Amino acid sequence: MSTQRLIEDSVKHIQDVYTYDVNISKIAVKNIEDLFETVVKINKQYSLSTVSEANKANMEEKRLQELKKSSKISSLSDENYTALLSLDEKQLDELKTFLISTTNKISDEVTIRENRPEDIVLAQGVITTKFTNSRFPKNVKELGMAIEYSQVKPNFFIDYSKTEELKEEAKKAVKPVIIKKDQIIA
Repeated sequence: MSTQRLIEDSVKHIQDVYTYDVNISKIAVKNIEDLFETVVKINKQYSLSTVSEANKANMEEKRLQELKKSSKISSLSDENYTALLSLDEKQLDELKTFLISTTNKISDEVTIRENRPEDIVLAQGVITTKFTNSRFPKNVKELGMAIEYSQVKPNFFIDYSKTEELKEEAKKAVKPVIIKKDQIIA
């Protein structure tokens, strides 16, 4: 076996080094808080209780468009936005609290590495379990899962310099193969 092959084998066994980014969960929590603040603001600004039946549909469309325009969470469907706008303040507060708690739980307990879709699937499974076991009505569970899924992002990123450093150390640690004169190589 040549020295080069030993070096290649030792480098091949070095796994990527990951670094945790604490800001990912903070950004997700901020996005959720901002979304709910926007919903409360729009519900107050475009109150349906003061609108006649004839203008209700028009007002609901205005509210929907305003929320879509203002929201940092853009991956939700129109149905999700409409469902969010239909919740009262108590329901909004309960859902927001539950979402933030779930976001923090995932951040603390689930490793979501970049370029690893199976990690995202695992986190989504945790979300589904949390909402399935919750006491929210079915439509609120689906809404909550859609919001939470949209905030699942990798929180561990490959540290290329540390990984490369380990590979270099592994290369240096390989002892060269020395072939002596008249040695028979099998």
